Amino acid sequence: MAACTKAIWIGCLGALALGASADQSITVEQRFHGFVIADFARATAAMEAQQQACLNTEKVLPANLLSPAGLDDEEKKIALLYFRSLASWECEKHATLELLAATQMARETGLPDFSATDDPQNLAATVQLMGYDTMLRYKARYQTLPESKRRQLDDLEILRHPFKLLESASANGLPAPSP
Repeated sequence: MAACTKAIWIGCLGALALGASADQSITVEQRFHGFVIADFARATAAMEAQQQACLNTEKVLPANLLSPAGLDDEEKKIALLYFRSLASWECEKHATLELLAATQMARETGLPDFSATDDPQNLAATVQLMGYDTMLRYKARYQTLPESKRRQLDDLEILRHPFKLLESASANGLPAPSP
């Protein structure tokens, strides 16, 4: 869904929720739907803000940070991909889980685009878990590194914070990816 379309859709849903709460003749079920819509709109805005906040904290890792661990280029790639995905997940986790809960509530209440009929594979929720899925896949690869190297990397607190992947890879001696 395009950002503009998404914003318009959320705005319409928010207006519906606000209008519904002002009308005294609406049913409890309509009020409930209004709350679900408002919660989804709030969670979506919070997620977008958190993603931007995480991007704003990214730094380039120091040159040769990984040298003491004695990693070859492939091991450096694995380590950087894992720690980048871990830091991103940790930074966005709370907002992601709130949006996931709001999305699931929208599905359970049968809201358009979220209902089992409109989204039989529950892609709206699956997309939100992609960062977690990616982190776990990189973690599985990371676990194949020798334990002594992992121990050294795990002790580097700086790897637990969001960082710029390409610039950090370059700073640590990895060639830029080819197009």
